[in-house]
Amino acid sequence: MTATFPRHAGVVHIAGLDVEIGTLLRQRCAWCGEILADYDLRNVAAPIGQDPRPATWPVGGLVAVDGNLKTAVEHHAGDPLPANACLDRDAKQLTKKPGNHIDGTVHGTVVQAGRIGGTVHIR
Repeated sequence: MTATFPRHAGVVHIAGLDVEIGTLLRQRCAWCGEILADYDLRNVAAPIGQDPRPATWPVGGLVAVDGNLKTAVEHHAGDPLPANACLDRDAKQLTKKPGNHIDGTVHGTVVQAGRIGGTVHIR
């Protein structure tokens, strides 16, 4: 069971696909690659008849990570992303680097004012 809190500390990530290779199961942030879930399935126990696969975050869902605490963040389509979202932080760092210019050319998706959307060309 996960708790949903209206306020969240730490960094908010976007849950990506969970990947299972052999006995390892991992889920990362779809944007920055932060590890959100990491299991060695040889160490997971479950009652007989219950699915032994551990829970992962819903793909595309927002997850606040504050140290070892991970919580679901309520978010509706069209809502602005939280100010502490990893992709908002990444976009701000990208625009501050020398040699990176953002212009109005259509060529991808970027964060603008905390929302997903808009198109820019990054060169």
